[in-house]
Amino acid sequence: MAALAPSKMLGTRLNFAGSSRYATAAPTTGAQKIVSLFSKKPAPKPKPAAVTSSSPDIGDELAKWYGPDRRIFLPEGLLDRSEVPDYLNGEVPGDYGYDPFGLSKKPEDFSKYQAYELIHARWAMLGAAGFIIPEACNKFGANCGPEAVWFKTGALLLDGNTLNYFGNSIPINLIVAVAAEVVLVGGAEYYRIINGLVSQLHNLHALLLHLLVFGSTLSNLLNAISRTKTLYMKIALKYPFPNLK
Repeated sequence: MAALAPSKMLGTRLNFAGSSRYATAAPTTGAQKIVSLFSKKPAPKPKPAAVTSSSPDIGDELAKWYGPDRRIFLPEGLLDRSEVPDYLNGEVPGDYGYDPFGLSKKPEDFSKYQAYELIHARWAMLGAAGFIIPEACNKFGANCGPEAVWFKTGALLLDGNTLNYFGNSIPINLIVAVAAEVVLVGGAEYYRIINGLVSQLHNLHALLLHLLVFGSTLSNLLNAISRTKTLYMKIALKYPFPNLK
């Protein structure tokens, strides 16, 4: 018997041929939508749109600190960019093209000194906090000895006294303190000596303040804040804000 005329049901083409009773063709778009409506498989998520920078000035700002056109340690008139070593290409933070002794010429040395600098920076920040926190605790209620000032702590040990932390006497003398410094802080001191420029500058700054101003680190900081606040008040009274009504 000849094949019957094709018919459609729910978007699926039905063909009736000789040996095969129902030979279905590929489902159309309408059938796919109906099947996917009752399917348990979730529909694929749409791809997120590409994130574009909201500010075109970000690239210009980064170019000031990274890459071949970054700022270098001397102005353009005093230093030509061709004199900057090739291995200092501005890919890492703080690279201003300064390496007069070629310490970072080898890549392995560059990575090593970069790790040393991170360790040194953390210890320098702890040292800066150690200058001011004990004195601040002593000033605002906590008992950290008669005077918890950094340049008088060693004098207590030299006079045969012991340290006092929060009202508790620490039974150590000068010999024990030196031994603890060598054994416990030996590794940190090793890194600091290798690459300790910032901490050395900080210690020099604190020493010069003590010699010139005759005060501790905390007292000098509080005096500077007080003077700055007084100066700002004078400026505000002399040059008041305009009436914006």
